[in-house]
Amino acid sequence: MNEAFYQEKFATKQYGSDAYDVKSLLPFLDLQPGFNYLEVGAGTGCFLHDFVKTAGVRPGRICAADLDNNLQVTATELGVPLEFEHINLGEKALPYASNAFDVVVCNHVLEHIFETETALRELLRVTAQNGLCVVSVPNLANWWSRFTLLFCGELPLGLETGTESGTDGLTSYLRHRFNGCKPSGHIRGFTPRALRDICGRCGFQFVGWWNQNFGWRNKLLQPKMGIVLRKK
Repeated sequence: MNEAFYQEKFATKQYGSDAYDVKSLLPFLDLQPGFNYLEVGAGTGCFLHDFVKTAGVRPGRICAADLDNNLQVTATELGVPLEFEHINLGEKALPYASNAFDVVVCNHVLEHIFETETALRELLRVTAQNGLCVVSVPNLANWWSRFTLLFCGELPLGLETGTESGTDGLTSYLRHRFNGCKPSGHIRGFTPRALRDICGRCGFQFVGWWNQNFGWRNKLLQPKMGIVLRKK
């Protein structure tokens, strides 16, 4: 992973502003007071903040890991102790004990890394035997991309050609809409079937799909997707 590329993204605030429908995830989790939470690739903590505020159950331990610590604002707003570790997912083992966390979240990280299997097996290792792991990525098989790829030859949303332009392969409508957007650094692509397959190969059992999109239009198109997993 090119650390300088991602450090520049955080410095220019390109990352950290996305919102996710956390309420629709909670029915999968059955959270108990004092649960241990880990988020790998926490970014600026927007998901972590919304999760803790929405959960309604106080966690016992909150851990976050990423290339750099951009969580100062989130930690202050939450007002709870937050443990941070510098990591490069897929490169080395996570600095946590096995079976340590009841909830493990990896939100829009896998599309950025080369060693996806190594990363998933580390997520599996640190997830408690009765815990759950939530992995989310862009959905290349979203309904908009299916239509425009078939009839217009448009590059599916979530794929990128390089590090300089975010509009290569788009038709005029999306080219105008995303004019000025920089690439996010996506080097992997996933459909629902592909995501489920790789997670199963790495030792996870499928629990369900989390539609993390806000708004009825995005709920239907499903440009982003989350999968809920447990150990086999």
